[in-house]
Amino acid sequence: MKTERNFVTSVKFSPTMISNIEEYVERFNFKDNSSFIRGAVSILFDFLDLKENYLKTPENAYAFLKEIEPQLIEHKIQDAFSLIYQNLSKEEQEVIFYRLDQNRRESAMDRRESLKMKQTAILYGHEMEPKVGYVIETYVKNYKKPLYRAVPPEETKEWELMTLDQKITLLEDQRNKLIICKSVEHHPHHIQYIERHIDEISKGIKEDSKFENG
Repeated sequence: MKTERNFVTSVKFSPTMISNIEEYVERFNFKDNSSFIRGAVSILFDFLDLKENYLKTPENAYAFLKEIEPQLIEHKIQDAFSLIYQNLSKEEQEVIFYRLDQNRRESAMDRRESLKMKQTAILYGHEMEPKVGYVIETYVKNYKKPLYRAVPPEETKEWELMTLDQKITLLEDQRNKLIICKSVEHHPHHIQYIERHIDEISKGIKEDSKFENG
């Protein structure tokens, strides 16, 4: 989140308005009067930009209220974090920054792993999430999450659990994956791997069709 520089300005309020502000600060758990005023001004900007729409129907007015609710919550969270942070010792602040940095690093590593998994899935015609016609690929053990490979007819138990329509869908899915693989990879090993699966699935479907029509 980008942090903007803050400026101080003077604003005059009547005693009644000050009283109302203080009442709402306490009632809705704002940090202080300044926090409430900043939130109110931010919401007023949005309202003025779109007031013609908001005033047309009760539905639009309700939509506006739902839209500004996250803004109010965000203002409160920022103020609460600032207040807590100011009251921490330097050592406690360092612990927080260390943990935030660790989270950032872990997120970056997760993104890299997800990208590598996606690349592997493309090269071998695998899936990254469970899907009908796919089972866990036990040979890929370098990732935290499993990949899922297409079920070949030779795996009789899994193959027989599928309907003919599901097998045909699997065949078309593998053909699409072959097109994607060819568009990003020119190594014959990966292309031949998917082509072999397509050939096996196609033959299995023909055998099943003969049996059903039999």
